[in-house]
Amino acid sequence: MIFAEHIPRKDGLVDFPSDKKIRKQLWPPEYKDHPAKYNCYLVWELTQYLTTAGQTILDPMSGVGTTMLASLLDRGVICIELVEKYYKIQQHVYNELKRPTSVMLLHGDCNRFLPLQADCIIFSPPYPTVTMGKYNAARDTGEDFTDYKDKWNAGTTNEFIYWQRMEKIYKKLLNSAPLMAFTIRDSIRDGKRQPYVQKSVDMCEAIGWKLQENILITVTDTAFTAVNKKRVDVVQDESVLVFRRN
Repeated sequence: MIFAEHIPRKDGLVDFPSDKKIRKQLWPPEYKDHPAKYNCYLVWELTQYLTTAGQTILDPMSGVGTTMLASLLDRGVICIELVEKYYKIQQHVYNELKRPTSVMLLHGDCNRFLPLQADCIIFSPPYPTVTMGKYNAARDTGEDFTDYKDKWNAGTTNEFIYWQRMEKIYKKLLNSAPLMAFTIRDSIRDGKRQPYVQKSVDMCEAIGWKLQENILITVTDTAFTAVNKKRVDVVQDESVLVFRRN
């Protein structure tokens, strides 16, 4: 089976279309405040690629709740979200989807809840603060990124603490499901590309995950990329890393 074989490629990368129409149907306007939303089509494709009907997907850092769309494909979904504002947005989407028996929403630090049993983990972790710091350019134009100031958000810490926190989470996820997929991309600092993708792979494999596939996709134009690509160097490819538990 080829991942998203019907989705066009751009320079060899899977190039998902805009999901704005879907967002307008299911999400309140405040969803735009989230700076890095998972593409809806990416969620649908990962759901069909990695799971079958009746299985349960866990998203430990679920943002505005895009992974809930998997419930429309007869999957169970567990979403954990730290930021109260985004958790409330998830509740709105939950009501719009009208699928109370197949979706569970949890509010708080995912470390409080993990491990939770599921068949597959699909999520988008925060990036190190060196990447988050580049949101300053977007914030200067009026974008609001204050929601990322929670002290438990790994994306707001320095790099050393970031990798420590993420290692702890990946270890707990190892006991949650046999399959895991997450998106991550490199960053550019001082003109040099920082290998966050490879560092994530090395960390996960060291604790018991085994990389199965690295799917390269184009970076969706979020508030981050739309503003920063004109002012700083932005990596235009993103990896969807698929792991199996050893």
